[in-house]
Amino acid sequence: MGKEALQEILTTEKLRIDSPDYVYPAASELTEALAKNGPKGLWQAQADHCVRTGSAPVECAESYALAGDKEKAYHWLERAFQDHEFAFAYTIADPLFVDLRVDERFTRLRHYEAGYDTSK
Repeated sequence: MGKEALQEILTTEKLRIDSPDYVYPAASELTEALAKNGPKGLWQAQADHCVRTGSAPVECAESYALAGDKEKAYHWLERAFQDHEFAFAYTIADPLFVDLRVDERFTRLRHYEAGYDTSK
């Protein structure tokens, strides 16, 4: 499903920029990463691009989660929480983070977001 994922990324970016002629700056990097390392390589390259370009922390966390890099995904989730990113509230139910939910760090972030005092 890597080719389909790459096509979705490129299509989404064209729609986001609202230009059918737009070429995503990381398109060749993502294509190469997919060819070399499969879907996880694609998502790793997308995550690295997000970080380099200053994308929203939740977007970085999503890409790292899809790449299977849980440590970096947690890092960017914590950053999203600290930055009060609006999209952070949706991470609790986002299926992209299902593998991260078993970790106490995710539980702690979820409780902080909900306003629970976890120090007791």
